[in-house]
Amino acid sequence: MAVTLENGVAVPVLPRVDQIPLGELSMMRRELTGLAKAGRQANLEPAGFTVSNLGMLNVDNFIAIINPPETAILAVGSIQKRPVVGEGGELVIRDMLTMTLSIDHRAVDGALAARFINTIKDRLENPQALVSGC
Repeated sequence: MAVTLENGVAVPVLPRVDQIPLGELSMMRRELTGLAKAGRQANLEPAGFTVSNLGMLNVDNFIAIINPPETAILAVGSIQKRPVVGEGGELVIRDMLTMTLSIDHRAVDGALAARFINTIKDRLENPQALVSGC
């Protein structure tokens, strides 16, 4: 994950993030953010994937650059209310955000990346799946 600092950005590593329950992951993120802001790094393992959220700085969308040896980075923009067509064809207002996935095609197939971003989309649209792990 990318952490904004006064003089730049730090990228603390969350090892084996795919095996960590969501609640524990949230606590680890807070701890690692605090360490990074204090100028300390808890883990010196190289990262494989980064999430960069400029949405909290009111950036609608952006393209993040992969930092080797990583193979991908997910850029997350701000949540905005937008008109969309609902399931019944009616116009509704929904919270929407833009995500952009940059990948190194030498390491990741584009079709796999598309399935990954669609899984994220599905989980955000169905948050109960985040808690149940379905």
